[in-house]
Amino acid sequence: MTIKTRFVLGQRPDIPDHMEIYNAPRPLAGHSNWQGDFICGVFYVAIDPDLQDADELRNLTRQNAGTRLHWVDETTAFEEQRRWYLENYPDTAGELVDDPEYHDYVIDAYFNRINHGDEEDM
Repeated sequence: MTIKTRFVLGQRPDIPDHMEIYNAPRPLAGHSNWQGDFICGVFYVAIDPDLQDADELRNLTRQNAGTRLHWVDETTAFEEQRRWYLENYPDTAGELVDDPEYHDYVIDAYFNRINHGDEEDM
């Protein structure tokens, strides 16, 4: 079984690192629930993978259009996309990715590239 995933620029909510965070356009069931800024919806849930009901909650989350969120900082996003450009466009990408004027563009390209149709196994 798979679930949609999305990578988000910014700081992860103050939820223990081992907990999985999901977002949806409708309320979700989990071990911790809250509402926040719109990403895929305004409803958030954290699921503790170590608890017995985690698989059941993940399945309910998937059925309710939940998306698993992963937070990425700006430096990581830039370096990952820079590496991708240099691997895929070695003859032309060097000047572009190293030009400070294109820094924000490179970060935007990273999120556009990794957030298209990604799914992960539950």
